[in-house]
Amino acid sequence: MDWLYVLMPIAGVKIFWPGLVILGLGVGIIGGFFGMGGAWMVTPGLNILGFPMAFAIGPTSPTWRANH
Repeated sequence: MDWLYVLMPIAGVKIFWPGLVILGLGVGIIGGFFGMGGAWMVTPGLNILGFPMAFAIGPTSPTWRANH
């Protein structure tokens, strides 16, 4: 059942893609109902799915802008 996993080349891990879909839908629905940002739900969710925490958090906006 290798087709259920997608390689994230920068992080170097294989992730269960249906889990990403469920995470995205859940965060979208909860964020839509309560009107709040979903980063506080997405970061731990990505870590549970196997992303390293450094990649789940990502860079801050000023850091990203300075590098691009």
